[in-house]
Amino acid sequence: MIEQLDDDGVAGDDVPIGVKFVICFLLTDAARRIAELLIFAAPPVGPPLFVLILWIVTDLMLAALLGLKTTAGRFWTQAILLVHIFYLGHTLAVTEPYLWLNMSLLSRCKVLTTIVIDAFIFAYLCGRSARTHLVN
Repeated sequence: MIEQLDDDGVAGDDVPIGVKFVICFLLTDAARRIAELLIFAAPPVGPPLFVLILWIVTDLMLAALLGLKTTAGRFWTQAILLVHIFYLGHTLAVTEPYLWLNMSLLSRCKVLTTIVIDAFIFAYLCGRSARTHLVN
């Protein structure tokens, strides 16, 4: 049976592929940070332990809010992504520019990829498809 698609390319109450991607991204990021936490119980280099735990909880909370189709989930995810983009840019350009100079090419690519992914997800959540789906 062929389902009738609405203007957003979504059949009925199905979750748009973009929202599925965002939830998957958040869960994958949380899983990566959990693995990082378990492998390196107290990381000698990188974020402190409480920051890792905070990111894990934040990722899981945002994924749950988006899974529940809440407008608050969309707004909070956008806010966290903007803060993350601003933090990376401010840290690497203003407060500690030597970090960027000391990074390997791979590390620079990771940072730039992170910023691009964050910006893409932020822009998607501003779009009509996400806005119409995340309305509760």
